Amino acid sequence: MLPSTEMPEVLACWHQNQGINFFFQGKGLFATQCFNAGDIIFEERPLVCCQFSWNGAYRYAACDFCMRPLESTEENARRLTGKKDLVLPYPECCPTNKKSHIQCQQCSVRYCCAECRDAAWSQYHKTLCTQSRTRDPSHPLEQLNDTWKYILLANNKHTHTHSFACSFFLFPPILIVSQTS
Repeated sequence: MLPSTEMPEVLACWHQNQGINFFFQGKGLFATQCFNAGDIIFEERPLVCCQFSWNGAYRYAACDFCMRPLESTEENARRLTGKKDLVLPYPECCPTNKKSHIQCQQCSVRYCCAECRDAAWSQYHKTLCTQSRTRDPSHPLEQLNDTWKYILLANNKHTHTHSFACSFFLFPPILIVSQTS
């Protein structure tokens, strides 16, 4: 079976394995060797990232630094379906390692590991930390979040503009990272 032509590196490997020379030209990232399914071929950490405001409102737990899930696949499915007794097959396939989870020592922000907590602290969280384990509606960041959600809902009564909301909340960490670099 011929692989999709939308993936030139897969097509190139397929042709190479079939004894056919196949070259691509132009801008892009091209494989110079074949890879197995599941091989990591490129990985990097984002400069900054944040989850959608509504994810937090719906109790989706993600590492504040790398966005890895802090809940198991089964917990996620239970939360989304409202079925507390839901059991998913193959729990061993879930990559979430709850034993390494850790919180900011000053507030309730959670991380998947101490490395993410420490990196976040040194890059931006030291400045953005609310210094409180409970939500304080009078905190400027909480007021900004609530106001932003209100504006988005008022202007888009039937839809959530998640990507725009997320982009807006990238500004504080980007500003801090750029000032400390």
